[in-house]
Amino acid sequence: DCDLAPESGVRKRPSQFDNATSSTESKGYLLLNGILLSYRLSHLAKTLLTLHKSLSVPLPSTFLPPLTLVIHSLKAIEKLLTGRRRGGVIGVQEASVRIIASAIFSRYDNVRQLLDQHTSCEDADYMSPRLAVLGACLSVIEGILKGSSTYSAARRYIVELAGCFCCGAGTTLSLSSSQSVASQQWGLTSDEWLMVETLQRRLMILADYDDVLREATDCSFLYGHREIFPILLSSGHAACIQSLLSAFGDAERSLLRMTPHYPKQDSDACAKAYRQYLLEELHETVVIQVCRNIETELRLAVHAQHYGEMMTPTRNIPHLKKMLQKWRVGGVVVDVKRQVEEYLSQSFYDLNAVELHDGRSYEEMRILARDLFGLEIVEFYLPHGSLEQSMDVLEIMRNLPAFVSRFNYNLNQQSFIERRPDRGSKYLRTVSIKSTSASLRQHGLGVANTAVNFTYKFLSKKFQAISQFLIDDYILSLLSKEVRWFQNHVRLNEKQTGYPFDRAVFFMEEVRKLGVTKKGMSFLDEFRILLTEMGNALGFVRMVRSAGRNLCSAVRELVPNQATQDLLDEVAAPASSDDGDDDDDDDTSNPAQLLSSHLKIMTQQLTSSEQSYLQLLVSTFRSTVLTSSHSHISLFPYLVPALSLSWMEASHAAKEMMHKKNRINDAYYTDDGFSVGIAFLLSVVDASEATNAAAGESQFDCLRWFESLKTKFENEESKLRVTGEGMLVTKNKARGKPLLSRFVKARGNNNSSRRGGA
Repeated sequence: DCDLAPESGVRKRPSQFDNATSSTESKGYLLLNGILLSYRLSHLAKTLLTLHKSLSVPLPSTFLPPLTLVIHSLKAIEKLLTGRRRGGVIGVQEASVRIIASAIFSRYDNVRQLLDQHTSCEDADYMSPRLAVLGACLSVIEGILKGSSTYSAARRYIVELAGCFCCGAGTTLSLSSSQSVASQQWGLTSDEWLMVETLQRRLMILADYDDVLREATDCSFLYGHREIFPILLSSGHAACIQSLLSAFGDAERSLLRMTPHYPKQDSDACAKAYRQYLLEELHETVVIQVCRNIETELRLAVHAQHYGEMMTPTRNIPHLKKMLQKWRVGGVVVDVKRQVEEYLSQSFYDLNAVELHDGRSYEEMRILARDLFGLEIVEFYLPHGSLEQSMDVLEIMRNLPAFVSRFNYNLNQQSFIERRPDRGSKYLRTVSIKSTSASLRQHGLGVANTAVNFTYKFLSKKFQAISQFLIDDYILSLLSKEVRWFQNHVRLNEKQTGYPFDRAVFFMEEVRKLGVTKKGMSFLDEFRILLTEMGNALGFVRMVRSAGRNLCSAVRELVPNQATQDLLDEVAAPASSDDGDDDDDDDTSNPAQLLSSHLKIMTQQLTSSEQSYLQLLVSTFRSTVLTSSHSHISLFPYLVPALSLSWMEASHAAKEMMHKKNRINDAYYTDDGFSVGIAFLLSVVDASEATNAAAGESQFDCLRWFESLKTKFENEESKLRVTGEGMLVTKNKARGKPLLSRFVKARGNNNSSRRGGA
């Protein structure tokens, strides 16, 4: 280090560098300054760390950034001179060495002139032995400096040894002859010798430039201070991390050189242990932190997109992108980008597997990771879920009979509500359009057709039960009796042609006389439940179709407009109609055709209506039911009034049960499956046949049951107003409530007296 001090003249340009136009001399001067700067930086770092450790003084945190900068500068100089500019350094090195060799040889011009002067005098026959040695040394210096292109250590030592003999400042050489004796000073002066020594040191540096540079930038001393390695990593920037890894990795080569007497396995184990320490600290301090920061940035970006009021903090994306590079630790390459991809792939998959409803968010994060950071995260291939998904459509179809018996249908909201929860459950399960749409997003729109097929098979079995019920001798006898009575009633009472309310009550009583179940339900109640289950199944088909349209409308927002779709059809059409070489067009025509076909299917899903499915079911069953073998089913319309009263009674009891703490029976507030089932069965049975052909009315329309029911309620209301009995009913309140309450109460008293008599 002392040989390269400023006092030695390294930083002050000598005479051969005075010419500013010489680029080679200027570049050689830069190479020497690079070595000088490396030695000074290395000495500064060694002194700082050694003094703090020897004096047991903690290293202040404010010293860490400058220390990181010093280490980074050392490795930057090494990388610049040995890697990026290696070709230029070699060229400058060779030219500079020749220039310095020529400069050294020119310093001996005075000595050579003196020697030539004495050898040309008259007494040339006599020469001092020392003068002869001087001439020999000059010949050696000239032969090495001018006759060789390489300057090894041995040659440089010979030149230095010969130069030491030529340095005779302050001494005299006596030359004698037969006539006279003269004394004269010979050799180099002190200033000239100092310049020669400086040039020889520069020759040594440039001749062994690689070894000198390696020694100047070697950071093996950091092995004794490796406890600061994680601290420097955490505080350093992306550009400094590789420099820190290279600096602390220099000790690995020193460990291999310092343990040659150990067996090979032991010496390698020491170096491998140190390398493993560096790898672990790099992984824990940098790689894991980068993974977490990138994951946080992705989550904030997705949340800011979903929730507009949430502001995203200042992004550090450029810094994180610089961290996604390959770093070398000894002979091991650490690919940070690949490790981040593996971390995010595993993390997103595990979290998505636990909560399938977050699949869409993690898919957006995967796309953002590719767009922002260039990360290729593995696709999860997990079924998409939703927070709104309660029951899966496929699960419902597999257990359709159990589903329609345990859930009630709401016609307005198109949803299903569980009648009674499972044992131990505190909540009722619901199935809505949104939950079904989330399930369709998972399984595809083809589930809608599968739902129709399952429903058709279910309805087929229910129609068999309906046929068996109506063909029963007792039920068929009662229905035939009701048909004859109503026809006579219409002939005798032309003004009052509606089916009376009291007659429907009488029919219910007659059916109950046929027997009841253990739960106190009559055959008419069982038949009502059967119709309700049919209506629930049809409501399920209607809900699936609405959910499919909801899903298509959400996806349609990302689809181009109609003009763009027409243009796509034009692009795909010629490729499909070509008669030439189809193999050349497969790669371009097939994607266009597939996209066009998918867009058409999506448009059909949006424009089609669930009525097409219901009409298909109606027409299918109508062709089978309305035959001579199923003529008894045509009497079903005369059973509707009694079924309506049965439904009113059950619905009222269920609503009253909701207000009780101990719920013995089912408690619900909606049961629209009965109305859907009645409407469907009337469409199948009564749509093609009309009793009054002139008026074009069906059998059920001839009953005018709803008009009769309305008239009955109005009469009861007027009686209550006149007598003041019961609760006054205004126009804004439900008019049927007093009558329904009295009807249910009377039915309960009759049932109690009947059970008491039994």
